[in-house]
Amino acid sequence: MDIKLRNELTYLMIFYSLKKLLENGDIDKDTFDRLNIKNAESQGCKIAVI
Repeated sequence: MDIKLRNELTYLMIFYSLKKLLENGDIDKDTFDRLNIKNAESQGCKIAVI
């Protein structure tokens, strides 16, 4: 598998996990945004916005 594709898939898996935590009220929007930005930076992807 291409490394870029693998990184994008990893980013999306983490993104949706964070989104689920946000929906369940386990994290707030500010925490979600901060973790989402760090996730995108570490995976070298563009940030997905909800």
